[in-house]
Amino acid sequence: MAILPALVLAVGWRFLQNPTRLAPTLDPAWYAWRTRTLLDVGPTVLIEKHGPFGMLSGGYRITTPVLGALLNRVAGVSPIRFTVLMAIGLPALTAVALAAFAYRHKRDPILFVLTAFAAAPLFLTIPYIGYMDNLMALFLLAVGLSFLEPSREYWGPRVALGLLLFLATLTHPTTALLFMLTLLAGTGVRLLGTRFSIRKTMERDGPMLLAAGAGLVLALIAWKAGMWGPRASLSDAVLTQPYTGEFFRGRLREWVRSLHPKITIPVAALGVSWVLWQLARRRPIDRHSAMSVMWLLPLLGTFGFMFDYAYPYYRFINITLAPMLLVGLGAWVVTRGFRWLGSKIGDRAHILPAVGVLVVILGLVTSYFQPGLRLWNAQSGWFSPRLRITMAAARAYAAGEPARPIVFIIHPRPEVIRAWGLAKQDSNVTLAGLDGAEVTRTYMYVGDPAEFIAGQPTVTGYPIFDRLSRGFLDDLRAGLARYAEAPVVLYLPQLNASGTPPTESQAVQIALGVQLLQGPDLAAPSPEAAEAAAQARDSEVRAQARPPGRAHDPAHLARVIGGILLLMALPGLIAMRWFRLDDMPSRIALIPGLSLAMVTAAAILVIVVHRGPFGAADGWASLGLAFVAAIGLARLAHRRQGTQASARAGPENSAVTAGDGPRQDADWTGR
Repeated sequence: MAILPALVLAVGWRFLQNPTRLAPTLDPAWYAWRTRTLLDVGPTVLIEKHGPFGMLSGGYRITTPVLGALLNRVAGVSPIRFTVLMAIGLPALTAVALAAFAYRHKRDPILFVLTAFAAAPLFLTIPYIGYMDNLMALFLLAVGLSFLEPSREYWGPRVALGLLLFLATLTHPTTALLFMLTLLAGTGVRLLGTRFSIRKTMERDGPMLLAAGAGLVLALIAWKAGMWGPRASLSDAVLTQPYTGEFFRGRLREWVRSLHPKITIPVAALGVSWVLWQLARRRPIDRHSAMSVMWLLPLLGTFGFMFDYAYPYYRFINITLAPMLLVGLGAWVVTRGFRWLGSKIGDRAHILPAVGVLVVILGLVTSYFQPGLRLWNAQSGWFSPRLRITMAAARAYAAGEPARPIVFIIHPRPEVIRAWGLAKQDSNVTLAGLDGAEVTRTYMYVGDPAEFIAGQPTVTGYPIFDRLSRGFLDDLRAGLARYAEAPVVLYLPQLNASGTPPTESQAVQIALGVQLLQGPDLAAPSPEAAEAAAQARDSEVRAQARPPGRAHDPAHLARVIGGILLLMALPGLIAMRWFRLDDMPSRIALIPGLSLAMVTAAAILVIVVHRGPFGAADGWASLGLAFVAAIGLARLAHRRQGTQASARAGPENSAVTAGDGPRQDADWTGR
């Protein structure tokens, strides 16, 4: 079972070569500042920091920052680097979780290998790179797939399924809701297959739906009720972008091209055709085949352009794992063709099937892995080395003025339609470069320094930019009204590639690359803060000039590896029998997901009680709580096995134990 480390090594090789490399694209900045704020300030800011137009809000999309806080307190991973581990680990872990789902239903190790090799490189495409919450939610749901069928009989899989849906909803509610609708649609098909027998349908799908639904509903209640104090609207989880339908169609075309449609669509269609052929021959359809097809339903949302609606059609691609499942299934069908041909020509040595498997794997590597890794390795990190130097100075100056609000001037290019998204990204990158304590008092102004000093929005004639400037100014005024002190207003040329820079009379340089705006009701320069900014900048320059020592420090490296193993292995390993992980492929593939789910859920509970900054004690308390829960579940599993052994000892109980093992997979259609 070397597939998991091989996938991790393939995706993470460039990061091993350069330990200072950060996660690709700009989106991880949002998760970085939310994690840092949770560590330094506490959970309230994550819920209440909305920003203009709700650009910074996420409601109770909290699973990713909670995991980042755990990695920091237990494993010593920096808040700006935990996204590297997620960017590397989630594609590989999700791929093997899907492979375990396939294996648990068809018991073919070849299908396990092909599913893993088909799924992993598809995560190295535009729809998935950088979208941490989408990836995290899909990972949790991929682990949950393996518990759909056994939840019909056993409480362990029901608990696992409910827990995973709970966390997936607190990660990306749209993905979780559409997954639940997919399960309901599958139950509807089963109802048709049983000729509308509600009793038979509920016998097979009822426990699964109740377990998944309980996790989802509990998360929605916690969201609306405000489990960490502040209440939040579900609309906080979705940011509406004011772009045209043509823009969204262009992005959809870009995303689809990234998914290698000339190969993906025919291979996936082969998998669908095989399932339909089994139905036509009245063969049983297992849960793996059913979900591979039914989870295509969310892709219907990509066709909104046909009705002239303007919304991000492309975002319906990265909320389903059907393409990964179907490409793996289609590749497996190809190898079965080689197997069938070998039986017809009398290939008793099974040479032809072996050649077929090798050909398919090589095809997956050349068609998916090679272009996927090229695209992946070409992505730049969300925080450039140059900007890290500048933000180090800005962070030190802000820390030296603890009583004042902080304002950053940003100026995305006004003529581009993506000005909205660029303003959001610049805001997130700026906040990620600050300490968590500064996030609550930091605001942005979109426009030119002269207009800011005059107290008015910047008007360019470009509607999106002008709307941004007005909205950011309104949010800024509301924030500054809460402070008695004059604001510190910082201008960084790197965040203002367009626009008009301040004149010499409007700004003073406090460190190379950082200017302080001057004007009525603005804070005057602080010599002490300026000295701290210059020292911080020089320190960051020296740190980048020498090889990264901390990354190679043996003690720190041992802590990172040990902490990750504690978080990803021990709770799930202890409780694996309760969750009915009885075969080695399932244990290797699913224990990491179950462990992370248990520890993350425990951390969310700890924060519910503490509601303060997530300190080291909170991290270890979360891990301890997960261990206690795992030990309790392991004892329940041991007691269950003892009861079953006692029942087997008496012949009078043979009827009770006859059905003790897992049932054969129920036919999806109800036959």
